[in-house]
Amino acid sequence: MISLKMFFASEARANLFKLLKMAEKGEAVVIVNKDTNQKFKLSLMEEEGQSGKEILLSQLAKVDFKSKSPSEIKNIIQDKLS
Repeated sequence: MISLKMFFASEARANLFKLLKMAEKGEAVVIVNKDTNQKFKLSLMEEEGQSGKEILLSQLAKVDFKSKSPSEIKNIIQDKLS
């Protein structure tokens, strides 16, 4: 079970980098605004990166499996569809 670590906004401002490190470790950090009783969850965002096809091609390249580059594959598909 994940335990929430709750901090009021004033505490969060004073300990911002500590909270960021906690979120980076995967801990659930919640910041509460006393005045409005709003709650904000702080979490680490995963970077948007390569598509599944690009990841697969890069993994195939690591095992020395000969394949065409993503741009070459894209051109081949576009030629077949047109």
